[in-house]
Amino acid sequence: MASVSKTKKVVSDRERFVSDIEKAIEVPSKEHPPFVFSQRIGATDAINTTVVTQAWKELSHEERSGVIVEAHRRHGDGEVTIALGLTLDEAAASGLLPYSIVPLVKQSDPVDFAIIREAMIKEGALETPGGPVLRFSDVEAARNVYRRLAERIPGPYWSICHEVTRD
Repeated sequence: MASVSKTKKVVSDRERFVSDIEKAIEVPSKEHPPFVFSQRIGATDAINTTVVTQAWKELSHEERSGVIVEAHRRHGDGEVTIALGLTLDEAAASGLLPYSIVPLVKQSDPVDFAIIREAMIKEGALETPGGPVLRFSDVEAARNVYRRLAERIPGPYWSICHEVTRD
């Protein structure tokens, strides 16, 4: 019996993932996951797509690819030749999300870190063992979120970082 409920949960999770990715294909965001990086191949209908979201961290790479292909199919796109699904950590490690916003809060600051954390979570931050993390593919998206955070909690509490990788 337990396997039946687990199967239903996996199916409903998959359906939710497909729906979320299809919406992100329709209206891409550079500020909130899922991030969709799609590229048409020449004059063909073929597409290469990378999707970044932490929501599917438990899925295999094959399952993630299947979700991406299905989302494009439902969206009415052509053939997907490459469908790569990454978590935020995997995308950051590969250089896809080189910008981040990090909080700069000292114990002596008058602001409570819980308020900083809450503001970051509202902007789509991922909870990590080291604290909340906001990641972006370009500086414009990072600046937009930085402005909103600085309006919400004014002060010297925010920094945009750009990770430079060496090849």
